[in-house]
Amino acid sequence: MSGLFDSLSVAASTLNAQRMGMDLVGQNLANVNTDGYSKRQILLAERPGTDANSAGRGVEVAGIRSTRDGFIQSRISQEQPAAAMDATVADALSVAESSLGAAGSSLDATLEQFFSAFSALSENPVSPELRDGVARQGDALAQMFHDISDRLATVGSDADAAIAGSVGEINRLTTQIGEYNAQVMSANGRDVSSIVDARDNAIHQLSQFIDVAVTQRSDGGMDVSVGGGRALIVGANVTALTTGSAPGTGKTTILLSGTDISAAIAGGKVAGQMAVRDQYIPDYLDKLDTLAFDFGTAVNTLHATGFDANGNAGVTFFQLPGSAGGAASTIAMNRAIADDPQLIAASATGAVGDNGVARQIAALRDVRSLAGGTATAANMWGRLVYSVGADAASAASSRDGRQAVMDQLARLRDAASGVSIDEEAASLMKFQRAYEANARFFATVNTALDTLMGMVK
Repeated sequence: MSGLFDSLSVAASTLNAQRMGMDLVGQNLANVNTDGYSKRQILLAERPGTDANSAGRGVEVAGIRSTRDGFIQSRISQEQPAAAMDATVADALSVAESSLGAAGSSLDATLEQFFSAFSALSENPVSPELRDGVARQGDALAQMFHDISDRLATVGSDADAAIAGSVGEINRLTTQIGEYNAQVMSANGRDVSSIVDARDNAIHQLSQFIDVAVTQRSDGGMDVSVGGGRALIVGANVTALTTGSAPGTGKTTILLSGTDISAAIAGGKVAGQMAVRDQYIPDYLDKLDTLAFDFGTAVNTLHATGFDANGNAGVTFFQLPGSAGGAASTIAMNRAIADDPQLIAASATGAVGDNGVARQIAALRDVRSLAGGTATAANMWGRLVYSVGADAASAASSRDGRQAVMDQLARLRDAASGVSIDEEAASLMKFQRAYEANARFFATVNTALDTLMGMVK
């Protein structure tokens, strides 16, 4: 009878193993769309016999393994910060590009209308209506400079504000990772596959915000550092980032244990936000300021050589700062001229009806008198538009290229670790058939036992 009871034990252990196999398939299928989930595989091991005449003691579950490819995970972690940075820059520059307005209806059109107003005045220098038109166009042009400068500056200030939000997300994720580390490190043999998946997903999200280096610990934890080895997470211990303000500019800085690490951040959304704030937008504003200053100075220089309708020497037409810095945001019509267009100096001689200065200012439309005598106002505006457009296109191209790499890596990861419905269906059938066969074996042994017990009675 001991042999039949052994057979029942073999069947029972096998039924349990095949049932766990089916449960595992169900778990995999349930998480087929779960981000970061690594498919599970059951590990079965033979239970050897106790002596030379034993056929064996069936099968046992040796463990459950999550299928992960460390090399692919590492490549994803390396590529993710650069991809996130490029996407952040591309999105911000697309906004900056739209801030310049559409061709033919932005600053280029307002410049053209300004020159046309002076051209019309040159045909009838004594006309109050045409003088009023020049004043209105000068005021509109100054306002257009203000609007574009403000819109570009807003892109930069939005990027600066976003850095503080990113720091909040980074701290939330590092806290989660530290908690996951604590659970993994104290597992004591317990299956922590789901926790490891959640931790990997949190690290993946973290690398979207900031470039980090991840080191596997012998106790199962993950150490995370940033900015050339500065520790963010050591086991279950987490150091939170804080924000500060740069002296003089007030721009947001990122601090780790009181040390400014902003310059050491080279990837992720944070690096993209800082690049937009510190590089791209200041460059565009510099170009716009130079255009406003050079244009306003050229107009003022000519206007000062002329005479107004009252025969007096021309006054300053545009009010400008002492240098190009901030010129686009501060350029303004001389309020005296805005209030009294008769102060517009159209005459070169002071004689009534003379149009010398009006013609010269109108001619600035085509004279390369700006940028050191190498460009017209339209040229300088075109260079700015081209610069923003080229940067936006380059960023979008880089973003798309990075995303293609990330998509390929994601497909490789899915092939190695993702759940395949077809594979799981095949596994389910395998475990189901094995369960059914062992159930029949169990029933056969049970019938034999019933027969034997009946004979004994």
